[in-house]
Amino acid sequence: MKKVKIGIDARMYSESFGIGRYILEITKRMFLKKNNIEWVMFMNEPAFSKYKFPKNVRKVLVNADHYSFAEQTSFAHILHKEKCDLVHFCNFNLPLFFRGKFVVTIHDTTINFFPGKKMNSWWRKMAYNLVMRNAVQNSAKIITVSENTKKDVIRLFSPKSFLSPLTRGARGVVNSEIVKSRDASSDLSSVVLTKEEASAKDEILEKKIEPILIAPSAEFHPISDLEKVQIKKKYNLPPEYIIYTGNWREHKNLVGLLKSFAILKKSFPQLNLVITGKEDPHYPEVLKTSRDLRLGDSVKFVGCVDFNDLKKLTAAASVYVFPSFYEGFGMPPLEAMACQVPCAVSNTSAIPEVCGDAALYFDPKDEKDMAEKIAKILREPKSSSSAKATDDTREILIKKGLERVKMFDWDKVAEKTLEIYLDILK
Repeated sequence: MKKVKIGIDARMYSESFGIGRYILEITKRMFLKKNNIEWVMFMNEPAFSKYKFPKNVRKVLVNADHYSFAEQTSFAHILHKEKCDLVHFCNFNLPLFFRGKFVVTIHDTTINFFPGKKMNSWWRKMAYNLVMRNAVQNSAKIITVSENTKKDVIRLFSPKSFLSPLTRGARGVVNSEIVKSRDASSDLSSVVLTKEEASAKDEILEKKIEPILIAPSAEFHPISDLEKVQIKKKYNLPPEYIIYTGNWREHKNLVGLLKSFAILKKSFPQLNLVITGKEDPHYPEVLKTSRDLRLGDSVKFVGCVDFNDLKKLTAAASVYVFPSFYEGFGMPPLEAMACQVPCAVSNTSAIPEVCGDAALYFDPKDEKDMAEKIAKILREPKSSSSAKATDDTREILIKKGLERVKMFDWDKVAEKTLEIYLDILK
């Protein structure tokens, strides 16, 4: 193969989690492959100065935040100047006037179903749809992180029928299995295609999309009993607690989790709930619900903890709870499974695809169902006739969780991603 130049949009590059971690995991493996590739990492500060790469990798300073004017102007100019044979945009937001060959990773379509309180203005909706449509239509290949996200992209952004519910202000959910509580009767029918036309267009897009399921960080693993005691002491936690890790956005369903926890407290009065993530002023209903339910100190809002504490808090928990209405993948349950922590999760979107038979599922709109599934995993008092059955449930889920995690491998993710690059450049 002749020498080629491949650029990576690494503006989110980080060691923590999310898209930044995705970029780190795939690139550090691809850079070690012996091939005739010149790699270019387009980065922002402080990552640009912080990280070093092998000799076959060159860093280019961009300093253009995502969703910014600089992204559409200065970043576009830098890309044009570099003249890469292929660029991988690791999220859907890319310069609209970039005309080079590119691959895009679409991690989820959450904004279409749950725009939240930051995406309600008409110009934000228009900008999102314009950028997403550009990414879908003009890419050489689309990578999704789940089969479910692939299906959602096809339903929402097929070339001829493209018109997102978000653009029209509708709150309908195309995939009725995702969130049935949304107005599924919204005006998607206003875009009329024959079955033959729709099928042909969907087939073109379907062939263009390659689902590559990502993997949890190897840094999530079981911890010692001493470490569990220490992390519980640090955050003033009792022997038993359940945990949620993530942000506070609408689709994360923290209000439902708190209501479910209030039900649980009747049977488990000493139980605590740990919620990580920065308090979001756009979602005051989270703290209000906790106050209204008089949950007091039994709910620990620990904020944005450092990565080391996050791993330990997860590993020391009795149950990991994932109450989301929608996820493009859903990494936290896999991280918990790697720590030998049993999981109770929503039965929606990509979550069953990720967790398989290694979790207990609940309807995220039914707080009672959520509480029942969590209770089934929690250790019952020794006097309880259900103690043995509960212990069996825990042990089965822990065992299945460890096996499930083995199915997700960053080496395979990097290998499949590199294959896509090389196939495009043939």
